[in-house]
This record gives sequence, structure tokens and C-alpha cells, in this order.
Amino acid sequence: MTQPFLLANNGCPQVRGSAKMFDCVVTVTWTVAGAPRSIEVESFVTQQI
Repeated sequence: MTQPFLLANNGCPQVRGSAKMFDCVVTVTWTVAGAPRSIEVESFVTQQI
């Protein structure tokens, strides 16, 4: 049985003190043999499209 990957983001809040920088975090969660797994990826971006 294939388990889905779940994605969640933090909404890319603006970095304090910066007019153009955003701090984006995406969390991926999944299950392997009944054990939960997760990883977070953080990116700083200068423009949202």
C-alpha cells in the first residue's frame, strides 16, 4: 500500500526588518512501516509570485 506524502507550509511570513525578504518553510510528512517521518525545507525568497 502506498502512503501519501503530506505537505504543509508556513505561509512565507515576511522577515522582520526587511521589506522584500520572506522566510518560507515547507514540511513534508509520511509514514514508513508505521513510523512517522518528516523533513523541513527552509528557503529565503525575495519575491512571491
